Amino acid sequence: MSTPPPEAASLHGSATPAGPASKAASSRSRPCRRPSSSPSSDPLFSSVPPPVSAVPTGSPFYRAFLSPLCDQICLRMVPPSVCPDAISFLALCCASLATFFCWQADRHSFGASANGDAALSRGKTGAEEESEGILAFIPALSLSSVSSFLNFLGVDTQPDTPFWAVAGLLWMLYSVLDNVDGKQARRLRQCTAGGDFLDHSSDSIVTSLSGLVVMWALLQPASARRPSSSRLLSVSPAPFAAEAYPSHTISLGSLDCLAFILITQLPFFIATWAHPIVGRTILSSSLEGCHWFSVDEVNFLVIPSLLFVRALVPTFWSTALVSLLPHFPAFVHPVVTFLSAAIGIVFQLDSEEVTLGVLLIFASCMLSLVASTRLLVQLVKYDHLPRLLPGVVLFAGSLAFKPPVLLQLGVFSLLCLELIAARLKLHVRTQLYMWWPVALYYFFLFTLHGRDSGAPAGLPEAFASVLGKNYTYHSAAFMTFVLLGICLLSYKHIINRRNGTSQASRKTD
Repeated sequence: MSTPPPEAASLHGSATPAGPASKAASSRSRPCRRPSSSPSSDPLFSSVPPPVSAVPTGSPFYRAFLSPLCDQICLRMVPPSVCPDAISFLALCCASLATFFCWQADRHSFGASANGDAALSRGKTGAEEESEGILAFIPALSLSSVSSFLNFLGVDTQPDTPFWAVAGLLWMLYSVLDNVDGKQARRLRQCTAGGDFLDHSSDSIVTSLSGLVVMWALLQPASARRPSSSRLLSVSPAPFAAEAYPSHTISLGSLDCLAFILITQLPFFIATWAHPIVGRTILSSSLEGCHWFSVDEVNFLVIPSLLFVRALVPTFWSTALVSLLPHFPAFVHPVVTFLSAAIGIVFQLDSEEVTLGVLLIFASCMLSLVASTRLLVQLVKYDHLPRLLPGVVLFAGSLAFKPPVLLQLGVFSLLCLELIAARLKLHVRTQLYMWWPVALYYFFLFTLHGRDSGAPAGLPEAFASVLGKNYTYHSAAFMTFVLLGICLLSYKHIINRRNGTSQASRKTD
């Protein structure tokens, strides 16, 4: 258990405490309601000296705007009866709802023409077809007021416009709540190791959700009639869905999966892995802390901006680079043409299919790859490899088998959960606990890959026949999320019991 640093302060102190979300790029250390173990207390990291200089406590935007805003929200709008863990859970719900609305936007955008044709063939109107299915009915009912408000402002709304707009607002709310939970904890003096565990474990889930939101917004064309080859994220029917109410799930291709890992999961995994080495979570290539750009800008400004642009200008991110050549000076044309061709080769696209969204994804992948490689070169040593290898094996399985993203998301969160639990001294005798999510992942991959039934071989015939009807990627993902919930709650309870009562500590995310 680390001693609170000198700069750790109360809600009204000079420090600027708040928790970053899960995805992006900053490095800072802030006072937190979640204590962490000092790296010097672990024999594995005793040879690594802790940082001697204090890192910056946030970007200028965080210090000047976001932190004061969250201070006022915490003091004026959050009653003392609300526990910090409830705020953390509410933040996770906001991120999940934002992802859900992006999925609904996809269904409304790409399913409009197909559903209309199918409805006419069955003799149904569009209104009757829209009223079928719970997932289609509830969002349409709740977002009609959003469409009316946008129309009042003069915005020419598309069927998916309100979903992107609400998703952007929900992600901004998530960013605020993710900062407010730590402030509420210090306000109530409820700083627990279990709260630290819950906060960081929730971040591992939001990490993957943010990648889905970004890739949905950037890579899906605005028109349902565009050729499917221009979509980097393929959508396939869910195996458990009824034929009358088909739902969709993301099926990541090889390059899409690599891009998804690079811009979301790899940075967070390295940050979680490096935490015991440097004494704080590293969320950028810099070990000295953030300067002007941090994860707060990403979650409060960047991701919502991507969604708002997608809502208000649906064709912006799907604009091909080569179509912009008439608007560029002549000397820029060779650069744009070469860039379109090069990115097209990487993503196996024609140069006419390289859009602004594809360009932004490509740039994010390159920045993440360079930053992650730099961090690994600076920090990795032989003693650190046992905690690094599970992630390498997990990512290799994702790239080789290309499973649905829900299964990958659940197993990745389980692995990060075990890494965080090990840092908080839940597992002190062995590091093999980090391998059971990977083993479970490969069991699902080998038994489900390329099979219609997915029933593992070697089981009794009666049992295998029953299992074959229900054993799918989606049931495997469901089992993974059930395990994630059980481990999250039980580990939090055990960590709190081992660490005693609440105590003030340093913000470590």
